[in-house]
Amino acid sequence: MNQLDSKTSCSRFSSRGCLLRFSFLAIASSVLMASCAAAPSPVQPAPRYSEAKKEDVRKLIEQNPAQAIPVIAALRGTKAFASDTELDDLYGRSVSLMEGMFHESLNGKDFTQALQTFGSLSALKSQAEGDWSTTTLLVAAAEKSFQAGDHVVAFLYFLKAIESGRVDDKTVALYLDRAYADRNRAMSRSIAAYALAHSVPVSDEIKAFEETKTDTTEMMKGAVTIWVNRGMRITNGVGVPDRVIGSGFFIDGRGYLLTNYHVIQSEVDPKYEGYSRLFIRTPDMKDDRIPAKVIGWDKSFDLALLKTEAVPGFVFSFTGRDSFRPGDRIYAIGSPVGLENTVTSGIVSALARPFLEMGDAVQVDAPLNPGNSGGPLLDSDGQLVGIVFAGIEQYSGLNFAISSKYVMELLPRLFAGGEVKHPWIGAMFSEDKGAVSVQYVIPGSPAYGLGLQQDDVVTAIDGKPVATVRQLQDYLLSCSSDRIISLAIRRTGASLNVLVALGERPELPMASATDRDSSGNLLVPFFGMSVTATTSNIFEHSYRIDRIYKGSSADEAGLSENDPFSLQSWQVDKKAKAVILQIVVKKKKDGFLESILQLVAPLEMDNLA
Repeated sequence: MNQLDSKTSCSRFSSRGCLLRFSFLAIASSVLMASCAAAPSPVQPAPRYSEAKKEDVRKLIEQNPAQAIPVIAALRGTKAFASDTELDDLYGRSVSLMEGMFHESLNGKDFTQALQTFGSLSALKSQAEGDWSTTTLLVAAAEKSFQAGDHVVAFLYFLKAIESGRVDDKTVALYLDRAYADRNRAMSRSIAAYALAHSVPVSDEIKAFEETKTDTTEMMKGAVTIWVNRGMRITNGVGVPDRVIGSGFFIDGRGYLLTNYHVIQSEVDPKYEGYSRLFIRTPDMKDDRIPAKVIGWDKSFDLALLKTEAVPGFVFSFTGRDSFRPGDRIYAIGSPVGLENTVTSGIVSALARPFLEMGDAVQVDAPLNPGNSGGPLLDSDGQLVGIVFAGIEQYSGLNFAISSKYVMELLPRLFAGGEVKHPWIGAMFSEDKGAVSVQYVIPGSPAYGLGLQQDDVVTAIDGKPVATVRQLQDYLLSCSSDRIISLAIRRTGASLNVLVALGERPELPMASATDRDSSGNLLVPFFGMSVTATTSNIFEHSYRIDRIYKGSSADEAGLSENDPFSLQSWQVDKKAKAVILQIVVKKKKDGFLESILQLVAPLEMDNLA
């Protein structure tokens, strides 16, 4: 019996989806658990930047000037330095080092790093960039990638370049010809649309190429079945083959293909200690298993880039389309239960489903089964618009795909190799009526070091207005850790501009918070209620609710401001990635009758940035 990937995926995502979206609410019918609540004792709080010592700042400047700049800003007005003049000198030294790093990256033709340093210097209002701009750096990165043979990455960089600013006509014509020569219809269409909008001639031959539709039979030649052989497992005392089966598809003529991370997880997960061998099976070689290796992977977006020596029968290209509407026709190609080259169809059921930690998923009703994970999702024109990644096993027709806009953003980093790491500010955000405000600051994060506060409203990032948490997260996707960004903040009526040196996002950010903070403080991020302790000793932990966040599990449970409660049990299950809370509460809405309430929240949150 095969262990099929989508079954694993469905169980993973269905439980996570239920935890994330549908608060578990249960009235206990049995005897209370022990009266002494299992509340965590917070460890020593992480230091804030304003507590930094002079010698530590000087050392940090030489090690990482980007990280030093927000620390220097936080030290103004403290007693760490004799005067602001000394701080000004250290700030100038940090900026000067970063300017040197920028020019060093240019000299080494490391345009990817130059882009990040350029962004930091722009936030600092530095003039060291000279004639360079985001657009020119992206074009340079595209050209370097193209000359290295990485055409897919080159086209993605160039697409970002024409989205960011004006590119000269000669370069536009060059990349239009290159897209046509590579038979990359999606990129050819995107570049041609830009060309026509800026009066750059497009040949009739290219126009005719763009208007043609690829036959589904041809596209099926580019889809593959992915096998991960994990040896044997013991079930009821009997050894059975342990296999994971998924789908994938070629995106590069040199044998690069995409699939889901969870399909190939055992190949790269350091916690997995068993046997694991990765193969693919192509449509024209159904009896052969071709070895493959993992190049890059992203756990947060469930993506993996593989490389094999097989010659693709067809190469897919992304459109970057992000304008779906419910009811749009879609198609999926995959290997459900190992049946290669199965095409299913359906419609887009809904948009912006929060099934990813840092992005939204597209909900579709196309019939998908174990083995479909990692397969391509196509629109009615046959254009690649996403990757199938999950379904809810208990319910038919509830399936999800990753939008191509995220894949296109992440592909250059997947091609760079290894695990994709994401930056973060280190806070949980909520949104209400077009305002994005800080709900909780994670101890030890960049936001904590800066002194970001609950209810601070973020109005812009690097000068770009922010109205939703997703906009904030999407902007961070293009950044690296150590990048400096500028946040415009509104705090109790005052406007502030804060510089943030982004840090590296932990794999499970809220897990560290449970180790560092008290249960009373953690009720805000996990359950959406702010409280004041009324009694706190080894025998009793009693609170009064001060505030309920709309849409939170506390709100859905019918809790109200001023409701008193006592904490009976607080459990953090890191293996199940859940926090379980049990309280005895006298709800105002129930006439202050005493009841027992149990709430469950996930450790994985989708509103962190």
